[in-house]
Amino acid sequence: MRIYQADRPVGYAHRSVSRQKKGSGFTVAETVFMRINTMGLVQDIHLQTKGRLAADFTLQSFDFAVKSGRMSFTASGTVTGDILSVETSGSDPARRFEIPLKNKPFLVAGIVDAVQAIGLKPGEFLTVDVFDPVSMGQVPARISIVGTENITIEGIDIPTTKIMLQFQGVSQFAWIDDAGDILREKGLLGIRLEKSTRSAALATV
Repeated sequence: MRIYQADRPVGYAHRSVSRQKKGSGFTVAETVFMRINTMGLVQDIHLQTKGRLAADFTLQSFDFAVKSGRMSFTASGTVTGDILSVETSGSDPARRFEIPLKNKPFLVAGIVDAVQAIGLKPGEFLTVDVFDPVSMGQVPARISIVGTENITIEGIDIPTTKIMLQFQGVSQFAWIDDAGDILREKGLLGIRLEKSTRSAALATV
C-alpha cells in the first residue's frame, strides 16, 4: 500500500495474514514507514506489528515496535484468560503490567480480516473491543458495512464493499474488493492508503 497525506506520497505499508502452522489461528504482520513533515521538521516513522490471533481473529499475543529518530518503543503481550500481560521498553525503564479484559480483544491490524470472517452485510454493525498497541488501551469499536462503492485505483474502476470503523471518536474507512483484498484505507490527518505494487510503493520515499 502507498501512503498519502493530502494527496502527497509519504510512505508505504505492508500487511499479511497467514494461517498458523500449528493450531487453527492466524498470524498478522504489518510494517509501516512514513516520512512526515511537521512544522518544517521531517521525521521518519517506522512501525511494526505482529499478532497471533485465534480462529475467531481475537488477540492471543502481540509484538509491537515504533522508531522515530532517537525515540524507540517496543511492547509485547500475551492474553491468558481475561488478563493481557504486557512488557514494554524504550527511553524509560522496562515495565511489566497487566490489563484486565472485559471482553476478548481484537488487534487493530487484523480488524478488517475479522469483519470479513464475521460476514456482516450492508447496513449491519457490530461493536467489539479493540486493543491498540500505540495507546496500550482497550476501547470499544463499532464496525459497520456502509455499502458498495466503485473506486478508481491506478485508472481502473473497481467495485468494492466499504467498511467503517469508529473508535475513540474517530472514523476510519476501508474499501475491499470481491477477492477480499483491501484496496484503500482512509483515516486520521488526511492519511490515505492505496493498493500498489511493491516497487511503486517503495519508490514513494
